[in-house]
Amino acid sequence: MSDSASRVPTLLSAGSSPDTAKGIGDKPQGTPAPTELTVGEAIRISFAPWNDDTTPDNFEAPMYSAVIRKVLDDMLVLQAWLSDGNAASLSPGAPATLLRTNGGRALIYPSRVTSIMRNNPVVLAITTPKRYIELERRAFFRLGMEAEIRYVSIPESSGWRTGTLRDISEGGICLFDSQPRMVGEQLLVELPVDGAPLRVKGVVRRCDAARPNYAVAIQFTELDRPDQHRLRKFVFSQQIKRAK
Repeated sequence: MSDSASRVPTLLSAGSSPDTAKGIGDKPQGTPAPTELTVGEAIRISFAPWNDDTTPDNFEAPMYSAVIRKVLDDMLVLQAWLSDGNAASLSPGAPATLLRTNGGRALIYPSRVTSIMRNNPVVLAITTPKRYIELERRAFFRLGMEAEIRYVSIPESSGWRTGTLRDISEGGICLFDSQPRMVGEQLLVELPVDGAPLRVKGVVRRCDAARPNYAVAIQFTELDRPDQHRLRKFVFSQQIKRAK
């Protein structure tokens, strides 16, 4: 066992004070950095490398829900929800790619697994990332799901239409509808989040024919912090349910 693995800390309880990983990214010291990783934060992790030519479009490895449990200068301890098969194949030295969304930003942190401490859910240690890669806002990873949603064109307040949700992310949604929408059209979308509707403003970025319907891609344009947190929590909870 390596010296790093032998110093894996005990997991913190929910009431523990947060630690923070300093010095990540290219921010000068002393500048407020939303790129810092904190205990208790929900992130996503994949066990495939993120290379210089990698993009969300060609990154085909699955992403899993995880929570940061401990932060050290050279190590992060995570709790992750993996399927049994993927957990069994995981080993020290494997690449680890973290995805973190923060205030409308999507950040990628390349890392590597140093030890696996427990399964179901998996508790593992990875090297503390020393750099991050910022993705374009449209590059949020999406969760495929099917649900009925409502939307209306702005500034109209009546004439709500019903569509079928195809996928959702913190940055937007794609839905199926029997009628096309105009690119650039402003919409108010009502999402079924945690059993209660969440209304979000968005703009149509793409409308493609997908017989017998149209696939309408909508980017969120106004999402305050409480609603962003609520949406993020919902997406993560759905990922966790699927991983069990």
